[in-house]
Amino acid sequence: VHHQLDIHGYNEANLNSAIQSYWQIGPYTPGTSLDAATDLFTHILREPCFDQLRTKEQLGYIVFSGAMRHSGVLGMRVIVQSSNSQPDHLQDRVTQFLTSFRETLVDLSEERFNQFVSGLVSNKLEKDKKLTQEAMRHWNEIEQHRYMFHKVDLEVAALRALSKEDVIRFYDTHVIDANRLKRLTIAIWAGEVTANSQSDSQLTRFTDIRMFRRSASLYPCFV
Repeated sequence: VHHQLDIHGYNEANLNSAIQSYWQIGPYTPGTSLDAATDLFTHILREPCFDQLRTKEQLGYIVFSGAMRHSGVLGMRVIVQSSNSQPDHLQDRVTQFLTSFRETLVDLSEERFNQFVSGLVSNKLEKDKKLTQEAMRHWNEIEQHRYMFHKVDLEVAALRALSKEDVIRFYDTHVIDANRLKRLTIAIWAGEVTANSQSDSQLTRFTDIRMFRRSASLYPCFV
């Protein structure tokens, strides 16, 4: 399922349009293989995504991709802001890029894959530079009622256990598979421009976020 919320910008003089596409992956539990695969896939994706959409296609000044954890739910997102392209075009280019990304994963050498794992592990094991960083990490565990103060050790162990095939399987299941896809795109339209005719048969548009929330079932972790 792919839903899109269309919003018109309030400032007609602002020519910037933007999209945020969010893929809902599953329940967030630190240190699981699913959590690690999300982290590693988005780590591998980050540079090629920026290079293709920002540098080569020059869709907009802001291009960002990464994992997202919110309210106990694990996901990933891609954000593009543009002054020269409307949301439908931005979304199409993001979809096309991700569809073609499987080839990049398949062609990844074991050496390069291990470099991605090592780089991400190093980032997670980096020592806190300030006492406030350590305090915020611990308070976050308390606020979320997880109390997993050794979370980093679990995440590192899960990352080191992943194979390239695991990441490809994650991509096939959670990013591309139309039967399991859970994708929400928020589209901000510049000025008075209206949405184009729907070209994606999997896409359902809406404009009332309250109605959408009332019609959607609660995520299992909230039931």
